[in-house]
This record gives sequence, C-alpha cells and structure tokens, in this order.
Amino acid sequence: MCSRVSKKKKSKAEINSITMQMKQQVAQMKMAGCMKTSTEVMKSMQNLRWFLSKHLLKFVFNLGGKQGQNERGGRGQQQTPTSSSISFIK
Repeated sequence: MCSRVSKKKKSKAEINSITMQMKQQVAQMKMAGCMKTSTEVMKSMQNLRWFLSKHLLKFVFNLGGKQGQNERGGRGQQQTPTSSSISFIK
C-alpha cells in the first residue's frame, strides 16, 4: 500500500511540475508579445517625432511667414492652404 501512495504522490508531483512549466512558457510567450508590441509602439513614436520635427514645424514656420506677409500686404485676405504647403499630409 505504501508503494501505491508514493507512486500516486510522485505522479501528482510530476503533473504539477509539468503544469508549472507550461504556465511559465505561456507567461514567457505573453511577455515576448508585450515586448514586441512595446518595440512597435516605440518605433511609431520615433517616426511621429521625426515627422513632427521635419514637416510640421517647417509647415508652421512657413505658414507664420505667409500670414505676416498677408497682414502687411493685403488686408482682408484670408490665406488658404496650398497643395504644396500640405503635401506632407498625403
């Protein structure tokens, strides 16, 4: 009877060990997915920063200069964006 109990306990311990290993592997896979997502988000943020620094600020400065010209030269005229001034949006 003792050998039966010890075999049963041994089998239960082995099953628990396998279950814990599987849970650990699932957790590692989830963590890898999170890291991949985090990397993709960081790349997107870097691209956004590059976009803003290169295009949007240039657009704002150009727009500000044109508004100043309009205020000096032709009163009552409204400036409408041209296709060249908003080409970065495409």
